[in-house]
Amino acid sequence: VLKDGSFKNLSGWAQEIATKRARLGNPLYQSIRHFKTFRSIFLNKVEAFVGLHQSSITQQDIILWNRTLNEAFDRMIELFTMYYGQVSEAQVYAQKMLISELSTPVISISDTVGVLPIIGQIDDYKSNDFAEKIMVQAKDLELSCLIIDLSGVPSIDTMMTNELFQVVNMLELLGIDTTITGIRPEIALTAVQLGIDFSKIRTYGKLKDAVSDLLHIR
Repeated sequence: VLKDGSFKNLSGWAQEIATKRARLGNPLYQSIRHFKTFRSIFLNKVEAFVGLHQSSITQQDIILWNRTLNEAFDRMIELFTMYYGQVSEAQVYAQKMLISELSTPVISISDTVGVLPIIGQIDDYKSNDFAEKIMVQAKDLELSCLIIDLSGVPSIDTMMTNELFQVVNMLELLGIDTTITGIRPEIALTAVQLGIDFSKIRTYGKLKDAVSDLLHIR
């Protein structure tokens, strides 16, 4: 950049490094911190060079070098964060597609009882015909009871709760009882704060307890 004032080589480098960092899961703030460090190193080098060649360097040269380096670093950070964001979004999308492509999210553990483990946020399943898949599989497996395990759900909000209750209500219309297990303390607290009523749904703290009771009953 200092040689010819061109920024044309920045994009390729930024894309390559941002892609590597995003795929490795390196936090974005760490990379931004590195940019800050290297900016200081470059400017210190310019300062040292000016100190050695004061007689041949004008104030305009110093201003130009300072402006050029800062603009280069600013462009690099902009490009880097843009490419990092693109790769991160692509990874999130791929994960959601993987959830969508799961062929058998309902696990049959007996002739009449099945388990549906929820991993991640319930909202991740919203756009993937999740409820419809559950209905079809529960019916095909001729289940009379479906255990929905929330052990893998870190948190819940009103929208996610509505999604969950929609599945529960649809199962009820099919004559399938629903049991919910693995409700974390955070989820229970949120449910109380939101005024969510779980009293009409059978719940267990642990999946194994529900499986033991339901298999014994059925």
